[in-house]
Amino acid sequence: MDSATGITVELRDNLEVRVSDITNKAEAQSVLEWYRFEAGIPKGIFIINLLDDGVSVRPKDEVTIRIPCTHKDAKVYLVQAEYWPWYMYTTYEDGCLVFTTDRCAAFVVTYEEDEYVFGDVDFDGNVEIRDATWNQRSVADIEIPFTISKKTADIDGDGNITVMDATAIQYYLANMKNPYNVGKTVS
Repeated sequence: MDSATGITVELRDNLEVRVSDITNKAEAQSVLEWYRFEAGIPKGIFIINLLDDGVSVRPKDEVTIRIPCTHKDAKVYLVQAEYWPWYMYTTYEDGCLVFTTDRCAAFVVTYEEDEYVFGDVDFDGNVEIRDATWNQRSVADIEIPFTISKKTADIDGDGNITVMDATAIQYYLANMKNPYNVGKTVS
C-alpha cells in the first residue's frame, strides 16, 4: 500500500509499486492536456508505475488496483498519451474504487460534487474569470481539458451553454446585478 495515497496494487510479480499523486494544479493541468483528458472534472490524478530494479515495466498478469474514495459513483479512467482515456469498470468495496488492469499508467478519478458553486465551471470551489473563459471556449468549440457540466455552466437555465452564461459570470465578478445566483452554493 502507498502510505501517502492509500492506493494498493495487488500483483503476483515481485515488483516495486510507485504511486505519484498529482495534486499541484499547474502540474495536473499539464498532465490532463498531455493526455487529452475530457471525461469530466478530475478529483484525483495518480500515476502508478511498477518497477523491476528501478526500471518501469508492464505487469505480466492483470493487477488489481484499489483507490480510496468516498464517492461510490466515481469513475476511473486510464490515460495514456497515444490513446483517448479508457473508462475502467470499477466496483466499490470497503471505501475503495476497485478495478483490474493489465497496465499501469496515469489514472484519473472523477465524480460529480454533491454540492457545487453555481458558476464554478471548473469545480475548483471559486467563481473566477477563468470560469467565464471556459464557457466562452466551449461556445466557440475551442478545446478545453474537461467536460463542462451544465448544472454549473448553464447560468440562465435555458438548457444551453451560451455567451450569455459567460456574461452572467462576468457580471457577478464585476459586482453587477446577479439575477441567476452565481456564486451561491447549490445541492
